[in-house]
Order: sequence, then C-alpha cells, then structure tokens
Amino acid sequence: MSTSTKQADRELKKFHDAQCEADRAAVANSLKAIFAETVLHTFLFPIEPTAADFQSLYQLRDVRYVNNSSMLLSVTKEDGKSETKVPVTPKHHKELEKQSFHSISIQCGDGAVMEILIRESDNYVVAFRVYFSIQAKDITPWRTFREPVPIRLGKSDPTKYSSSHVKLGRVQFG
Repeated sequence: MSTSTKQADRELKKFHDAQCEADRAAVANSLKAIFAETVLHTFLFPIEPTAADFQSLYQLRDVRYVNNSSMLLSVTKEDGKSETKVPVTPKHHKELEKQSFHSISIQCGDGAVMEILIRESDNYVVAFRVYFSIQAKDITPWRTFREPVPIRLGKSDPTKYSSSHVKLGRVQFG
C-alpha cells in the first residue's frame, strides 16, 4: 500500500469517526431534551386567530423542532437562490415513554379549553381533550385516535377513529 493510500485511509477513518461522534451527539441531544421534559410543552392559540397568530405558532413550533431535532438539513428555497435549515424530527421510538409531544391549547370565550396533542416524530395529532377549568386539566383524559399516550401525560381514552389520513372521510360529528 502506497503512502498516499495509507494517508487517504487515515483521513477517511478520521472523517468517519468524526461523523459517528457527531451522530451520537445529535441523538444524545434529542434524547436529553425529550427525557428532561416532565411537563408537556403547550402553545397557546386564540379561538379567533389572525394571520399573525398562525405565523407566530409556526415560528414557535419551528424553534421547538429545531431544538429537538437530530440534525438540520440545508434545503434550497423555491427561489433557487437562498437556503433554509429544516429540522429532522426526533426518531420515532417504539417505547412510548421515549416519544416527545407538545400540545396546542385553544381557549374559548366561556373558559373551556381544547387541547390538541401532537407527536413530534411525525407531527401527527394523536389526541385531544376539552376541560372547563384549569383545575380539571390534569384529571381530564386525552381522547386518542387509537394511538396510546405516555403515562406521564395522564389518562387516555380511545375514540373509534384512527389518526390515519385514508379514513378521514369516515369521521362523523353529532
């Protein structure tokens, strides 16, 4: 093996080791954020939102996803000139207690609150609950779309609906 080949092998191994270390650090960072979360992070949203409210919610959730992401991808915007960083959502863990969630809370004029639970690995709405006072929040079960929620988030009770996109037309109200 020539000296230049040996040098190339050493450089390649050094690059590989650095990449593996960066991957491990990214995963550890995501897991640390998930496990440190003992209180569900909730975004407040008005019952009659404006365009600015939607923009604000998007930006706040984006910050959360960036902070919990395993990595950021550089993506060229539609204009073909500028780039943006897109967070890669946390890995979907089979173990329920290792999954991360956040909620969006909408308060009605009469004091009732509808809270929507979102799993962060795939951005699915997995449950909701409605409560009429802040005291009732922790005792009100999540109504799930056939998706279990971690015990740390409280009791849950399944609906007859799934969170699948293909069966959405079968949802009936009233």
